[in-house]
Amino acid sequence: MFVNVKDAPFSAVGDGVADDTAAINAAKTAANGRQIYLPSGVYRTTADLSDTAYPAFEAISNGSVHNLFSPSVRYVGDGPRRTTILADYNGDIAKGAIIRFDTNASRTYGINSGVSQLSITQVAGRTGLNGIQLTASWFNKQENVEIYGLSGSGLIASLRPDISPGLSDPYQAFSVLNRQLWIHNNSGWGVKFDAGQSPGIYTLENSYLVFNAGGGILSTTGQCRIVGNCIQANGSAGGNGGLLFDTAEGPSMVADVRQNEFDTNFSYHIWLKRVQNGNFAQNRFLSNSYTDTTGWTNGNGAAGTFMRPGGQVLVGYGDANEAVNVKFERNMHRAPAGPVPVYGYIQYVGVGTHNNHFIHNDFTQTGTGMIPYTNFTPADSEIINP
Repeated sequence: MFVNVKDAPFSAVGDGVADDTAAINAAKTAANGRQIYLPSGVYRTTADLSDTAYPAFEAISNGSVHNLFSPSVRYVGDGPRRTTILADYNGDIAKGAIIRFDTNASRTYGINSGVSQLSITQVAGRTGLNGIQLTASWFNKQENVEIYGLSGSGLIASLRPDISPGLSDPYQAFSVLNRQLWIHNNSGWGVKFDAGQSPGIYTLENSYLVFNAGGGILSTTGQCRIVGNCIQANGSAGGNGGLLFDTAEGPSMVADVRQNEFDTNFSYHIWLKRVQNGNFAQNRFLSNSYTDTTGWTNGNGAAGTFMRPGGQVLVGYGDANEAVNVKFERNMHRAPAGPVPVYGYIQYVGVGTHNNHFIHNDFTQTGTGMIPYTNFTPADSEIINP
């Protein structure tokens, strides 16, 4: 069962001109946890479509922690570019989004939320707009969604000190599945999960992230599977690149990253600033020539043609609690012969980077074209060549 936003009494128009915000919100209230159906059309909105969880039942864990849950919202369209949500307002870049799964209190969660079969974009010139925000959203799924042309990031989970000034657990999103997303041409990140350990346990698979100026994926939680994606041409000169693992509350742990293609991202394909026990297998890393008119590339201060990225995988950050016990196995590294070499793996030397393993990785265009390993020693890393 679903609620159709075009049916009376909601009567959304979907012509890209009328303001459909109130109609969609009214349908959401009437749905009470059922799917909200948006037939083919362009739905102009002038405020975040916010789903705030209202308690329906209580679950107690450890005898003292009280968690409140309620049915959430699923938005379903007729397919990307057939159903489009068009935002026409200036948003809150820190915690807002065009579709926002949110909470009104600590340890109050919505369940079974999601977005599928539609596009999300904005009117040109609007500011502060992210695509989808996940806060306190459990068993959430995005599938067959296009997010493009935004002034912010595509898919976000943000730190929320307004809900809980301590750890992210009281508003953690959990069990999040993202499948067949096309996130492109946004000013921020494609996926920006920097809410400490939220989302807890997420999957990103079979998706295409391309031309996101902030970078491809930022994750401060390592409880994830990133599998079978194309992550291409993300970042900017002097900025970020394809996939960055960092920390907000502790090192990212137990990430599983495999069978992805990383192609021509700026600055790096993967940077492990602070990661423990990660597994990176059967990925393909491609560098290509790039004409830099700013003089930033490689820090030489002169414009010219260089390789992008110059260093494909960066390990560590130069201080404590960095990359520990990570494994790169059976990855393929490719680069054409160019004016400067491409580095396969670069390790930042620091007390916190050690006990890492590089096993049977394959390199094409070695020598002047590619240098496989830089700054690695037997004391901190195991390297087993093909």
